[in-house]
Amino acid sequence: MLLRKKFPLALFSPKERTAYFISNIALLLIIILGVAVDQLTKVQSENTLMVHSSEDNPREYRGTIYPIFRFGDPERAKIDGHYFGFNFSYVRNPGAAWGMLSSLDDNIRVPFFNVLTLVCIIFIILFLRATPLSHRMARLSLTMILAGAVGNMIDRFRLNYVIDWLDVRWSIGGWYYAFPNFNIADSLISLGAMLFIVDAIFFEGWRRKRLTPDNHVLLEENAKLSELLENI
Repeated sequence: MLLRKKFPLALFSPKERTAYFISNIALLLIIILGVAVDQLTKVQSENTLMVHSSEDNPREYRGTIYPIFRFGDPERAKIDGHYFGFNFSYVRNPGAAWGMLSSLDDNIRVPFFNVLTLVCIIFIILFLRATPLSHRMARLSLTMILAGAVGNMIDRFRLNYVIDWLDVRWSIGGWYYAFPNFNIADSLISLGAMLFIVDAIFFEGWRRKRLTPDNHVLLEENAKLSELLENI
């Protein structure tokens, strides 16, 4: 539809145009805020938690742990008992989640992750643009995922690795596990993914049930109108 492509709001009412504009501004602010908080906290963690870093090899570094909250004895918890700890700890992740593919040669790893990140961001943007305005939770979840992806992309392009600084560890009955370090961007991606799943499971079915026969007729009429406008 040529008119729709050139003027995507041409067929919207003034109220719909205002809602569309406000929604996009709000989502843009979420992206800006999410990326800003992610980058500022990463810089702060590098300045305060990194003890040593080699100028020649970024894989050679040493960070420190700053405990925030602890329940139980971490040493005894590895044998028996219960423990939960939340710390700030500087870690460099040259790979994907859980450090996957971090051992790849830099000549392969760096361009691979840079291209993969760009492709994912483009896909998310296209998906977000195609998501109807009424799907508020889906749009919010995609926006959070996009903000997290951009935050980690900046690290990859700037440093060739991602800074992780949030450290969670626990022990239940002697089962000790240190969750891989993560950051604000990872948190946004995870929370956005969970919201998207909730929307797909619960709200998508509800929206389909609301699509009454009258709404089907209205959609068919809009489709016919779009065909008539293609040659304008």
